[in-house]
Amino acid sequence: MREANCLGKAPNLRDDPDAKDPWFPRKGESPNGGKVFCFTCPVRPECKDYRKRTGSDYGMWGGEIKGRE
Repeated sequence: MREANCLGKAPNLRDDPDAKDPWFPRKGESPNGGKVFCFTCPVRPECKDYRKRTGSDYGMWGGEIKGRE
């Protein structure tokens, strides 16, 4: 996943960790910011597969948010 568009952009790695997180939109926030990164990502299929394998219920994986796909 070294080619992932989101690499290095996690909240704890950004200059402003309180900035809006595109992969974990709060209720009522649009997920479209994260989807822009995801839909152009070269490892999108692997990311979606990772979420399915791990059962992650939180955040966006491969452009999908559980319950919003």
